Amino acid sequence: MAYLIGRAHWIGEESAKYFPEGTPPRYCAAEEAAGLSLFSQTIFELNENKDAEASNWLAAAETIRRLDAKGLLEAFVYIDRMSGEIEKDYPAYREKHRDLLVRYIREFWLGEEPPK
Repeated sequence: MAYLIGRAHWIGEESAKYFPEGTPPRYCAAEEAAGLSLFSQTIFELNENKDAEASNWLAAAETIRRLDAKGLLEAFVYIDRMSGEIEKDYPAYREKHRDLLVRYIREFWLGEEPPK
């Protein structure tokens, strides 16, 4: 439920920044990242309140939180959760944020430490 609420909030509050006026919002990586971020936050809150089901999702929530903290959540979406709608935005994202895509692959796929 938190995932869907996060996406709905993004559509209502943030989508105008991504889509020109008069263009209806469509599913994009920023929306997906907003949903994942709220999901992660909710799992940690539920876990603090001793919700038995939350513990089943802690590993996923921790990964999302780490990606978000490093500014790599959208890169994760483009590489590991891309769908038809998100795919349309990939070339422009890659052109502007190739460094984030490379960092994501190096740190989360290959396990390399970030440069200091």
